[in-house]
Amino acid sequence: MAAFIARAFDLPTGTKTFSDVKKGHIAYEAVSQLAAANITTGYPDGTFKPNNNLY
Repeated sequence: MAAFIARAFDLPTGTKTFSDVKKGHIAYEAVSQLAAANITTGYPDGTFKPNNNLY
């Protein structure tokens, strides 16, 4: 979902990283962009949980 949102909008380049989204992950750049745009902050433990189901 992060990749779809990042492609749909002109989001800033991000620098935030999450411990469970390693560089090279298919959604790495998109997740960082979402964080830079304050669309998400991730979880308090520094994770993003990219494999969780969306409900």
